[in-house]
This record gives sequence, C-alpha cells and structure tokens, in this order.
Amino acid sequence: MNGLSEPSALKRGQQEFRDDRIFYIGCDDRYAPDQYFGFFRMPRIKMCVIPATDNKSHARWVLEKLQACECEEDDERWMILDTDHCVEDSHFETYEKALSEARQQGIKVAISKPSFEVWLALHHIDFDALQGCTNAESVGEVLSDAIGGYRKTGLREDAFPLARVPDAYRRAKTRDIGIGGGDKPEDLTTR
Repeated sequence: MNGLSEPSALKRGQQEFRDDRIFYIGCDDRYAPDQYFGFFRMPRIKMCVIPATDNKSHARWVLEKLQACECEEDDERWMILDTDHCVEDSHFETYEKALSEARQQGIKVAISKPSFEVWLALHHIDFDALQGCTNAESVGEVLSDAIGGYRKTGLREDAFPLARVPDAYRRAKTRDIGIGGGDKPEDLTTR
C-alpha cells in the first residue's frame, strides 16, 4: 500500500451531483457573443455558448440547438437573436414560431435590434449616441469610437468587464420601456 486510499465505488442509490449552474446560450451570431460570455469567469457558473455555424443563424436553428442541451433544474437556456435579417417578411413567421416555442419550453429570449453590438455598446454609451444607427455596421462604428477600436472577431476583454454589465442592463431597460413591437421591435433596442 502506498498510503493513499482507493476511491470507493458508487453504491446503489448514490448519485453524483453537479455543483455548478450552466447557462446554455444559443445565438445567431458566430463570433461576438461567444467571446463576450467567455470573458465572464465565475465560480459555480458556466457559460456554454452555442454560436451559429455554417451559415445557420436563423431562430429555428438556435432553438433546435438549445433543445438538444441536457439541462438540470437550476440551469438556464437563452436564445440571443438579432433582428437585422430575421424579421423581414419572408423570415418573420418562422422566427415568431421559434420564439413562441422557446418560451413555452422555458427558454428565455433576448433580442437586439439591429444586432448584438447594441448590447455591447451599452456597456459604454447611452442610446443617444446610437441615434441614426440602422444596422450592425453602423452600431459597430459607434462602438469602435467609444472603446478605441472594435472588431467582431476580436473582442477585447478589457472593454467588457463584468462590472459594466449593470450599466448596460440599466440603459437597455430604460430604453426598451418606450419601444413597441414585441419580438419585432419598432426601433433600436435590446430586450
């Protein structure tokens, strides 16, 4: 014997418990959300981002990926979607059905118009600075000015610390109160 005890075998009726909570985040974006959520390292909380791949970025695909996740009671599933393409007439019905089905299954939905970059920008600026932005590119330009450079494929961790999330949330909530349209927001927002 080497003085080390052998691990005991599991006995009938014993269970293995996971001690952490997982947030499964399905998104229609390939780069920014995966990097952003990867910056948040918290004990007992894991972020499992499922980014879009192979040009599969519609709400139905995101929903199917989240449905395949094996969740425990305290885990959460989130759909993070942009509206820049999916609310056009030919796509809206499928988009709307996927969101309805997700909510029925307890999957939370976060929507940004036009894109996830709105959420990122709110870590640094108020909505007033985004007036006139109509697409992801124009929001990205304002964000770039605010943080001294922005590349969707190369987020800088120092630009999006966890400590700035409450400011972004407050700005988003304040703005969204006055924006109608439900899942098809009438104006620039993130909800």
